[in-house]
Amino acid sequence: MSIETIGDRVKNRRLAMDMSQEDLAKALGYKSKASIFKIENGSGDIPRSKLPKFASVLNCSISYLTGWNELKTFDDEHIDKSLYDLLCDKIGRLSPSDMENVSDYIDFVINKRK
Repeated sequence: MSIETIGDRVKNRRLAMDMSQEDLAKALGYKSKASIFKIENGSGDIPRSKLPKFASVLNCSISYLTGWNELKTFDDEHIDKSLYDLLCDKIGRLSPSDMENVSDYIDFVINKRK
């Protein structure tokens, strides 16, 4: 099993959006496709300051590009979420035993109020 790099994820999103390296380079303000080629093949990296622009142009989240989460659209990750939504997202990333511990703690907090 190979681990996807940022370059792999950029390339996958670019191809999914039917963009050439040149199209992506133009959309990001690069003078040529050489920078995109280097990023995709692993010999170059995305400057931190450009991650939001890459995510926006490729319609994905920054955390997807960096390998922290699975694919979400840029808007999905950057809309304001309620506390409930944030908690659900966090709980969804827990292991089953950790979920059980969180459930026990929630029961404790609820029962403490009685």
